[in-house]
Amino acid sequence: MCQHIICLAFYGFFSGYSPSTATTLRMRLPHGAPLFTGGETWLENGFATCVMPRAWHREVRCFVEQQANGEVSCVERYSGHIGIRRRLWLRGLKNATVHFLPELRPAAPKVIMAANDLRPHNEESIPFERTDDGRRLVVRGITGELLISW
Repeated sequence: MCQHIICLAFYGFFSGYSPSTATTLRMRLPHGAPLFTGGETWLENGFATCVMPRAWHREVRCFVEQQANGEVSCVERYSGHIGIRRRLWLRGLKNATVHFLPELRPAAPKVIMAANDLRPHNEESIPFERTDDGRRLVVRGITGELLISW
């Protein structure tokens, strides 16, 4: 049975509609599988697979490329530190390349990426690459957890 899905993507957000809530959504974009903020995604053969409600509007700030199949989550954590507005906590990564889309604001916020280190007052970042004029940050070879703070 074929199910039709309408999906629109804007910078950092995806919106969609499906007439059936039993429809499985599989997505892969040029920078990898999108991780919807606030949930889990099953990665299989480089595709994110999930079941969405009938109509949805979700934030996507992280895309993952990894060879291993498995569950990956992206949830928001309490900032807990002066100067930090938001934090995203990614779990289930296996030698992954993570592409992060920071918020577009006049002043670019300082971004701290910490692998397997969930200390809220950490001010040191692991090395990452800025691409697309700073609109995309890339970190490679991450296994376990990644905490992105800005």
